[in-house]
Amino acid sequence: MGDEGAMTLSKDYIYGIVIVVLVALLTVSVFTNGFGIIPAKGTSGNCNPGTMTGTENTSGTANVSGSTGTADEYAGLQQMPLTVGSLPVQGQASAPVTWIEFSDFECPYCQMLFSQVDSQLIPAYVQTGKVKMYFRNFPLTQIHPNAEAAAEASRCANEQGQFWAMHDKLFTEQGTWAGASASDAQTDFIGYATGLGLNATQFTSCLTAGKYANDIQTDLQDGQSFGVQGTPGVFVMLPKSQTDFTALKNVVSASGGALTLYQDNDSLIVFVGGALPYSEFTQVLNTVTY
Repeated sequence: MGDEGAMTLSKDYIYGIVIVVLVALLTVSVFTNGFGIIPAKGTSGNCNPGTMTGTENTSGTANVSGSTGTADEYAGLQQMPLTVGSLPVQGQASAPVTWIEFSDFECPYCQMLFSQVDSQLIPAYVQTGKVKMYFRNFPLTQIHPNAEAAAEASRCANEQGQFWAMHDKLFTEQGTWAGASASDAQTDFIGYATGLGLNATQFTSCLTAGKYANDIQTDLQDGQSFGVQGTPGVFVMLPKSQTDFTALKNVVSASGGALTLYQDNDSLIVFVGGALPYSEFTQVLNTVTY
């Protein structure tokens, strides 16, 4: 009888410990938003080989008074000879502001930029003729095993005139294919292509052959030469003749290092390394007179 009591007590004790541990883990998960694996809404950050963190945005507001700059004022800015790549533009070719985004379809922060920034930016700035958007592949295969295949899928869709539709689908469905086996991810991509009305045979042949590997590598190398280390990395090119240079400097200064200012012959260029809140981008864009 004593042995049975001891055994019952031992089991109850163990069950109690297990319950306490599970409750503790659940609590930590809630307050760290999935142990920091899933980006929390309202945070900023990027995907970077070796580290993937989200940081609270603490930048201030900008003073929006000033004037366009002069050649002497621009002299201290580093030149940044950007190129837009080979994928199609979204928006009007005549739009004064150019957005060049280096991105990884499997990066959760790139998905955050898509869902929380692009969703507002496109109707407010792209569809109104203010901004034109270019996308460049920057798959971080060291930490995202399906990123290269997703980049291939986007380009194989582009071959049939549906790059941006596939771009949207890959980000919208990221939770389904990200981290899946290579074969399962490939099946998902083919399913998306079929759903978009693409020729499935042509798409599958393109995808399995790695037809656009060289183009993806070119994007990667260009991004690295421009200083991109993680994703998303966005360059916003603003026309010097239409930009309030004083206001733009104030925005960059108030960002706490989140924004970096460059130039080329005709543009002021702001580099945004990470998925910052939409308001950060609008402060930059609103220094332009459209």
